[in-house]
Amino acid sequence: AAGRYTVQTARPDRVFVEPGDLIKLPDDSNPATTVDTAVYYYGADGLRYVFPNDKTYFTWYTDFRNVKVVGLAQLGTIGIGGTVTYRPGVKMIKINSDPKVYAVSRGGVLQHVASEALATALYGATWNREIHDVPDSFFTNYTMGTAIASATTFIPVEVAAGISGGDLGSG
Repeated sequence: AAGRYTVQTARPDRVFVEPGDLIKLPDDSNPATTVDTAVYYYGADGLRYVFPNDKTYFTWYTDFRNVKVVGLAQLGTIGIGGTVTYRPGVKMIKINSDPKVYAVSRGGVLQHVASEALATALYGATWNREIHDVPDSFFTNYTMGTAIASATTFIPVEVAAGISGGDLGSG
């Protein structure tokens, strides 16, 4: 069924995976390889969504405790749906080739934070510690929205509070 990975009981190498699970390959004990470090979110659409880096992952989760390890054959049967974006409302992002700073809204929509005063109003006195640089290649996972008009039109805590793991595979 869509949104569920069918487990065949005759296949002991299969791990039961359901929407909302975090999955990855087993550690191959080779520090020269990185394929085994990727973590994926398994979406309700039956696809996997990759966390592009640990900074993105930690906007959604605090640790790796609930990540299920699946074999390469099983992972290969689950299509890739896209890339997970930063959790909305948690951090601001920018890219090295553009000085603009953006807040992340639902669905990976970026909203320009036009001034230090607005950034302070949104994220507090330490707002500049709440900005992460995103590689240019990951920036295309986001879409541009309207600039934030005031601190009353974008409230980070409220934006983040309305988001659940089910939103990971939607943007």
